[in-house]
Amino acid sequence: MRGAGNSVVADLLAVYQHAVRTGDRAGFAAVFHPDAVVSYPDRKTGQLMTVPATAFADEVVDTVAAGTTVEEITEALWIDVAGGVAVARVDFRLQIGDEHFVGTDLFSLAKLAEGWQICQKLYDMQPASVAARDRARPDDTAKHPTGSDKQSVKERNRHGT
Repeated sequence: MRGAGNSVVADLLAVYQHAVRTGDRAGFAAVFHPDAVVSYPDRKTGQLMTVPATAFADEVVDTVAAGTTVEEITEALWIDVAGGVAVARVDFRLQIGDEHFVGTDLFSLAKLAEGWQICQKLYDMQPASVAARDRARPDDTAKHPTGSDKQSVKERNRHGT
């Protein structure tokens, strides 16, 4: 990660993580383009699930407002800027209440009149206990548990999808 564009994108992702942790609706609005989407593979159905970023943000805001601890910690960050577009990969640990997860966010961003904005977030995550077990296995045949097919962010995260 280097260059002025990379540091601006890194700063934007820091605002995103602050919004996740605090349930800051204005923070989400500042980083996501109004037409942005959030997508994830549903482990139970094998389908790609996609929701408007505003719906994703609303669920995070509601979760935090209900008093649930939400803490995302970056383990690794990779950013590549090419002119007016960028991609970022964030490997993370996540706590939602008493549950712990590990995963990866892939962000597509564009530099628009308003500045850099997230156009799409694609993520995958699983319970930390499952990830630790799978890392301990030397082969690629480890079975991954299926998750919930509910649309709720809290439920998807709780079940590792």
